[in-house]
Amino acid sequence: MKSKKKQKIIKIFINSTKIPNFELDNKSNTFRISNIGKLNDIKLDQIKTEIVYERDSGKDKVIHSQYFVDRILEFDDERLNKRYNMVFACDTNTKFIGDKKVCVGCLSILGTSNSGVSIIPIRAIAFSINDLNNINPERVSWKYFLKYVNNDKYKESKICFFVDSELGKLDQINRALESVFDDYFLPQNIDLSYASSDSGREYVGNKLLSCSDNAAKELLNFLIENSYEFPSFQNATLFSKNI
Repeated sequence: MKSKKKQKIIKIFINSTKIPNFELDNKSNTFRISNIGKLNDIKLDQIKTEIVYERDSGKDKVIHSQYFVDRILEFDDERLNKRYNMVFACDTNTKFIGDKKVCVGCLSILGTSNSGVSIIPIRAIAFSINDLNNINPERVSWKYFLKYVNNDKYKESKICFFVDSELGKLDQINRALESVFDDYFLPQNIDLSYASSDSGREYVGNKLLSCSDNAAKELLNFLIENSYEFPSFQNATLFSKNI
């Protein structure tokens, strides 16, 4: 028997000194929000959204989370490029070899052209960590790739960066109350957004995550099969395009 498709729920989180007004436009699939009392904080004044479904256990499964600056919320993810200059996603795959955890992180970008939207894996890193370090390898990859996308050429660009880890800590990281990794804090021109790599494939952010996940898995297996010596996370090996 075919399982029943789970109903998705959109949650909207707003910081406001007033009671906001909501208006839904079913034709354009948008929410219009007015009467928001701003707090005059770049990150706190953003509107956070979550798309969730209820698990069999009764707990919510978050499949997608984004931030909006405008008071019109458009849930067509192909319009991401209207709000951001660049959109990326990062995912990391790991395996144990003895007591060493070997890792490959992959970065994908959302590209647009006259022929439509494309998703391209553009960069990867390979590294290892000792499990005693108590380090989340995802955040190691984030740091490398965030520094890469926020180079001098793009410091003025508005960037969306999808991840699928640390959902409960993303607000703190976005507000620079917690570092991304070590002493590296998120630049103000970048928003960390959440997307699950194993569900929600109708959303571009989730497709980006899935692309990064598949590319990371493929490269990790290839390197292991070829007896690659994974360096420490402090000296990660970088791979560019055509991974």
